[in-house]
Amino acid sequence: MIASTVLIATIVVLVQSAHGATSHSNSFDAMKGCQQFDNVPGYNDTQVYMATSSFANVDRSSNSRTFRIGIVGANDGH
Repeated sequence: MIASTVLIATIVVLVQSAHGATSHSNSFDAMKGCQQFDNVPGYNDTQVYMATSSFANVDRSSNSRTFRIGIVGANDGH
C-alpha cells in the first residue's frame, strides 16, 4: 500500500515538472517557430496556415495530399 502511494506521488511530481517543458505559453504551441506555422497568436486564436497549392512536389488526390520533402543538416541524422 505504501509503495503504491509513493509510486503515484512520484508520477504526479514527474508529470507536473514536465508540463512546462516548452518555452511557449502551453505545450500545444510547441509548433511555434516551424515555417508552416510561423504565426501562433495564442491558444484560442485561429492558426494562420500557408496554402499548399503553390508548393512544389505535392501530390493531390480526392481526400489526401502527399508531400515529398528533403532534410538538410550537418549529418544524416545519426
